[in-house]
Amino acid sequence: MKDPKHARLMLDMAAADVQAVRNMSDPGRFADTIFGFHCQQAVEKLLKAWLSLLGVAFPRTHDLRLLLQLVADIDPAGVAPFQSLEDLTDYGVQFRYEAPMDLGALDRAAQTEGIELLYRHVGNMIETA
Repeated sequence: MKDPKHARLMLDMAAADVQAVRNMSDPGRFADTIFGFHCQQAVEKLLKAWLSLLGVAFPRTHDLRLLLQLVADIDPAGVAPFQSLEDLTDYGVQFRYEAPMDLGALDRAAQTEGIELLYRHVGNMIETA
């Protein structure tokens, strides 16, 4: 069942992570692991908002690949611009709770742009729902 109320809640929760991402552009001040974590969290919440709007049940997960696939099953063209965000999955768990891996430096400008685009996209969907 479509749940615009839950979608709005997830969008509002994502707003804090989106704001953090906007303010962490300087790698000298914030490690990639911290920046990446907030990127992952923002994307996770935004995808869960989108899925709530679509009426798709989703498991309790931090796996952006899975969440993107669930959206793609319903809206493959709509999710296509956001597929590259799946690479942030490892920042949600790997760097917070497990031994860090070297994934290389994040392109902060590109990640921020992609997250901003997803945030606006989901926000617009909620407003028109």
